[in-house]
Amino acid sequence: MDDVATKIIDILKKHMKEPKDDISLTTALSDLKIESLDLAMIVFDIEDTFGIEIPYNA
Repeated sequence: MDDVATKIIDILKKHMKEPKDDISLTTALSDLKIESLDLAMIVFDIEDTFGIEIPYNA
């Protein structure tokens, strides 16, 4: 797995109520049981980590 994928998975795990060890690039977000507020925080973390801006309609 490349560095970008690893960083994104680490961000997802940080915001999960019950982090899973078996998250991969093919894991569906619905399987992670992430609430909408947590998803917003995940987007903010991804933007900060990679120095990008993700449009709200993405």
